[in-house]
Amino acid sequence: MSGCGTQAGYQAHRKRGEDACEACRQANRSYMNAYNRRNPGSQEKYREKAAVRDRALERLAREYPERFMELYYEEEGRPAGRSSGGRSDR
Repeated sequence: MSGCGTQAGYQAHRKRGEDACEACRQANRSYMNAYNRRNPGSQEKYREKAAVRDRALERLAREYPERFMELYYEEEGRPAGRSSGGRSDR
């Protein structure tokens, strides 16, 4: 892939829905470390936004349980309604 070993290369992997290569993961790690040093408090803001997103997803799952599980299984790559065993799904 063109651009591997850069933060932009990492973003390109993510956009295509694939795991980033080691060079791109390292470049992104370096970029994020530098960003966090330049922007104190950025990690706390990220955690707050992630908590809001998680609460919204929980509410959606409660309001539309069937559709939520269809999407969940689709993203997981298994047929709808099929448990992977172990812990029960919501």
